[in-house]
Amino acid sequence: MSPREALVLHVPLAAIQRLLEVSHVAHRLSASQEFVRRLIRLKKLPAIRLETRWRVDPVDLEAYIEACKRAAEDA
Repeated sequence: MSPREALVLHVPLAAIQRLLEVSHVAHRLSASQEFVRRLIRLKKLPAIRLETRWRVDPVDLEAYIEACKRAAEDA
C-alpha cells in the first residue's frame, strides 16, 4: 500500500467532504492561493494532501485565524 493510499484510507469520508479546497481558504483569507500553499508548506496551516490537491479542515482554518488575531492583539 502506498503512503497516499494509506492516507486516504485513514480519513473518514465525512471529514473529506467538509475539507476546504485551497481556493476556498484563499477566498476566506482574502489572499492568493499561492499564499495559502505557502502557509501549508511552512506548516503554519495544517492541511491534508488528497491525490495532488491540498485540503484544509475548517476547524484548522478557524484556529489559524484566531491565532493571527491573538498575535495582532499582543503586538
